[in-house]
Amino acid sequence: MSPFLIILNLLIGVFAFGLFATDIFVNAGQVVTGHLTPYFLTVCKPNYTSADCPAHQQFINNGNVCTGDLEVIEKARRSFPSKHAALSIYSALYATVSMTHVEFWL
Repeated sequence: MSPFLIILNLLIGVFAFGLFATDIFVNAGQVVTGHLTPYFLTVCKPNYTSADCPAHQQFINNGNVCTGDLEVIEKARRSFPSKHAALSIYSALYATVSMTHVEFWL
């Protein structure tokens, strides 16, 4: 096997490992610290009469008042940190670091 293919396999392997590790940590961060999306009230479709909250506040902290699709509501709750932004930043940093150190591999 040529040295170029060995280096290419190494670079792709390290990139894939880091990409999956970033994905796992961002998923964990979304589950633990997820903030509501701006369209959460539209997705939730809350029943304000059973929420026991004043109409001027409209803050939903009880999950039982949502009448929308449960799967869409769960995705709307887990919007931050953004997985797309995290994977983009990882890819950009990896490309920058690997291209600046490519002479080390050759």
